[in-house]
Amino acid sequence: MQTIIFSCSPRSLLGAKRVAGILIACFLLSATAVAQDFYLLKFKLVDRNGLSVTYTSLLTLQPDGNAVSRTVYYDSSLNAQRRITQNFLDSAGPANSEVHKQYLVPTGEPDSQDDDVTGFVPHRIVFEKKSDSGGTFYSPVGIDYLDRKQQWQTAETDSLVLLTFTDLMGVVLTFYNSADPFYQHLLTDGDRDIKPTSNVKLYLIAVSNTLDSTVGPLATKDSQSVVQTFRDMAKAAKIPPPSIITVSASRFSKKAVDAAINQVRPGKNDILVFYYSGHGFRFDKDTVPFARMSLRTNKKKQPLELNNLSLDDVYKRLLSKGARFTLVLGDCCNTLVPTPSGLGNDLLRPRKDGGRAGLQLNPDVFKTLFLSPQRRSILVSSAEAGQKSWGNEDVGSYYTFCFMGQLKKWLYGAALNPTWPLLLKDTKDEAALKAKGVECEPNVRCKQYAVAKQVPND
Repeated sequence: MQTIIFSCSPRSLLGAKRVAGILIACFLLSATAVAQDFYLLKFKLVDRNGLSVTYTSLLTLQPDGNAVSRTVYYDSSLNAQRRITQNFLDSAGPANSEVHKQYLVPTGEPDSQDDDVTGFVPHRIVFEKKSDSGGTFYSPVGIDYLDRKQQWQTAETDSLVLLTFTDLMGVVLTFYNSADPFYQHLLTDGDRDIKPTSNVKLYLIAVSNTLDSTVGPLATKDSQSVVQTFRDMAKAAKIPPPSIITVSASRFSKKAVDAAINQVRPGKNDILVFYYSGHGFRFDKDTVPFARMSLRTNKKKQPLELNNLSLDDVYKRLLSKGARFTLVLGDCCNTLVPTPSGLGNDLLRPRKDGGRAGLQLNPDVFKTLFLSPQRRSILVSSAEAGQKSWGNEDVGSYYTFCFMGQLKKWLYGAALNPTWPLLLKDTKDEAALKAKGVECEPNVRCKQYAVAKQVPND
């Protein structure tokens, strides 16, 4: 087996496709950042007729850890070549002291470019955790496939290659025809026509309990991801540099959060975002489904009753500021007693995070999501009443990871009529699936379902 890793080349790509009702977005690639990884996979398996067949796949690993592949193979029973599209979900495998594996497992029905999938053999892609000077990452190490008895077997792997843009352009026509939108977007190498906008500004308040002994590592990852994503979005959209207030480390307190809320003064065309990562809870008397933020750092000296803020109250205060778009997102537990966020499995992700300077933003998607003519407001609590919020120290909190992944899919993908209800639904479903992969108790899977309200609700 051959495993090759190339460095990025300074080109960009864009592509998207909707298959079997599941959004598949392909994203931009540049020398400075990668919104997703492209792999060329070549392997042999035994089909339903007992014949050895070679599959060649172009796999796209997306920002949220899920993936889509286009596979080409020769179906001897039909005497024809087949091209199949398959969606994959990240699914954690067993962990031990020696190796930590992750799997991309097929989800939904395969989609054939030739209207026939009867001979297609489902398979999963095995990833192994590795590390280098840039940190930890996952790399594909093998392929498993389902035999005629529906048992997983190991495929004979020829190569697993991480592609550069040049490599991708050299093989893409094996999987797509020249009229396909994916290929056409690959040919779009110039900058998008994004005109600078001076009458729109982004305001971000990022609150994170980074020094806490339990949630601190997750909050640190979360805050870094959120700040970087919105800073990059503003730069790519060619709006003025964002106004960012961070409340973390030694500044973390209710007083500092109140001051930040009072300080921010967006205009009627502006974007206002409030983000929180840390401990969360609710009082027994609370009637709204959204969590409270625990803003104390010393349990003995700071009464919880005096050192908390409700996400719902923050939402109402910020809504009164009159911004065109207002988002309040809290990634925290929503239990009766403040508890540490649950720690779960690590998640697959592209080797380098995407959405940074140098990637091209889709201006139509940006305007649809953040600059619609009608004022829009969104409030999100990452867990229902009584539920914990889950995450992993390598990726941060699950909900934040999924939300940022979905947002990047839209912002750096093709214009597919994006809507906030769809983005929030996909994020909720993905985060719930990640949490379900964790055992809260022996043989009991964890539950985490985000709560959200939107005005307007479309």
